[in-house]
Amino acid sequence: MPKEKESLYTRKYRVAWESDAELKGWIGPVLADETKSLCKICKCTLAAHKKDLLLHGKSKKHQEAEKRSLAGPSKKITEFMKKGLTASRKIAELKIAAFICEHCSLATIDHLGSLVKNLDKSSEILNDVKLHRTKCTSLILNVLAPSILNDLLLDVADSKYSLIIDESTAVDSTKMLCVMIKYFSKKQTKIVTTFYKLIEIEKGDAITISAAVTKQLELDGLKLGNLIGIGVDGANVMVGAHNSVASFLKAKNNELVIIKCVCHSLHLAAEYAFKLLPRHLDFIIKECHNWFSCSTKRQIAYKQIFETLTDQKPLKIDQLSGTRWLARYNAIVKILEQWDALKIHFGIVKDNERCYMAEQLFQMLSDQTNVLYFTFLSWTLKEIIRVNKLFQSECADPLKLMEDLNLLLFNNLSILVPPMKLQKISKNNVVDFKFEDYIMDIELINLGYSFNSKASSLAIKQNELLMVRTRCKDFLVELCRQIQMRIPESMNILEKINSFNPELATSKIRQPEITNIALSFSTICPDLDSTIAEWKSLPRINWINLHDTEKFWVEVANNVDAAGEPRYKNISSLALALLSLPFSNASVERAFSIINVVKNKLRNRLAIHSTDAIMRVRWYLCNLKNGCTDFQPTENMLQYFNSERMYDCKKEEKEVLNAFSEL
Repeated sequence: MPKEKESLYTRKYRVAWESDAELKGWIGPVLADETKSLCKICKCTLAAHKKDLLLHGKSKKHQEAEKRSLAGPSKKITEFMKKGLTASRKIAELKIAAFICEHCSLATIDHLGSLVKNLDKSSEILNDVKLHRTKCTSLILNVLAPSILNDLLLDVADSKYSLIIDESTAVDSTKMLCVMIKYFSKKQTKIVTTFYKLIEIEKGDAITISAAVTKQLELDGLKLGNLIGIGVDGANVMVGAHNSVASFLKAKNNELVIIKCVCHSLHLAAEYAFKLLPRHLDFIIKECHNWFSCSTKRQIAYKQIFETLTDQKPLKIDQLSGTRWLARYNAIVKILEQWDALKIHFGIVKDNERCYMAEQLFQMLSDQTNVLYFTFLSWTLKEIIRVNKLFQSECADPLKLMEDLNLLLFNNLSILVPPMKLQKISKNNVVDFKFEDYIMDIELINLGYSFNSKASSLAIKQNELLMVRTRCKDFLVELCRQIQMRIPESMNILEKINSFNPELATSKIRQPEITNIALSFSTICPDLDSTIAEWKSLPRINWINLHDTEKFWVEVANNVDAAGEPRYKNISSLALALLSLPFSNASVERAFSIINVVKNKLRNRLAIHSTDAIMRVRWYLCNLKNGCTDFQPTENMLQYFNSERMYDCKKEEKEVLNAFSEL
């Protein structure tokens, strides 16, 4: 190989370069080596060759370094360190996250977060807000929901509590168990029913459900011995005599009270009784709804007819449902109110469109006996619905529920049974009354003023009228039979609780004996003698809240002696525990309604863990007067608001977080 050509002379640094227009300002000598030159901007050495220096001056690296040097001195490292989040910024971001959780999906926050910053450029708090899907999701999953759950567990502590449980299947075919908790809150000084947990289960059998409930209570530190009652529907897997959720839990807690939902029982009683009426009544209700449900053209045509007749807008006919307990009554009332308009509408349609369904409905609406059936049902079901609503209510007095339930059965029996027979039994013993042996003849049964007046105004043959009256009587007989069969256990528990009525408890003459009740709940009041002594001393004090059961027993619990110790600790604990028993599954059904809104077809990938967090926050906000507008983050939430807690999660939790953030 040819040898490399040697340089004829050595190139050295020249001071004159420092005055050159293209090199001036950044070129300099290297003191230890005159064959090298120094770039003061890039802090690097170069060969002392002008051509190389000019090429370096035009390089991207040099030009960017020159721009940085012209921008001024570098900032100190401390200036790059993030400042801690202020409390005002945390509160703002938590409120926005709560709003998102209550009203919309997580995808909204990407735009809302930017929009909030631009609302007021002069606001330091708004300008500091940085909230997008990942952070908002973390706030809901790891800050808001855990804080609310922690406050709940601290509030329950060692108090007696009840659970309301039900299982369902989500839109993605995932089985889930919803658990509500009812207890006396010392913090709020009232009986509280709130969302507790949404648990994913593999199967809906009794073993799986009972194991899931027991495990969750252990994880959260709630003692199974403090569980005094569970509210369930009438499904066999829940309340069966053997191998049911109730039997498994009762084996671990012998004093556990199992309560079947009274709302379910009344609904089923009415449904079974309805089967004794002509089945075409059910056809009318269903098809009147179906006729208008998917046709705007039919709705407009019917609206014109109804407005011509009444100068009012027609009401939408409700769809029958096995879970919406009030649907049948509402549908019957609306059809009865719009009977003439519906008949005219179907008469026009059958002639113009030759529609067989319209012809069938027209013929049924033209049958005057059907008017009588609907009139009878609107009167009979009205009282059942009223009592059903009382049991669904969160503010109903539990001690008066027994009276309303007894009165419902008594009023229906009074239609069928002679007054002389009913006078021999008290209203509290109607559940055990064998009424079928004393049913009056059909001519003597009064089916109500509305029925009688309608029957006299319509041209109905006597044999047809007799048939209608007979079928209505059969309806009432079956209704009373079903009520007696389905609610005796609930009635017995309500009867025990009724002993704690403030008027009876403070009466010197009518005060009932509660020894047997106290013995049934020995874990609540282990000192029986003290409990009885406190009970008997109640009439000696002038109490204030005698007309509100819950407030009365809160007042009793807060009564202290000269040393500041609770004077009625045992008896108040027993009374408040019994008032915490659930007689309706309405709260868990409401929870499932919210779950169906949260986890819908568009958000079907939402994990149970995430749905549980959203449900907890939503339920918490629902208990506030104005929802998220009244929400104020607690100190616990502000403490949870840190990067370690928000983002330091396990692998499986990260997978959930990622799936949640995509929605």
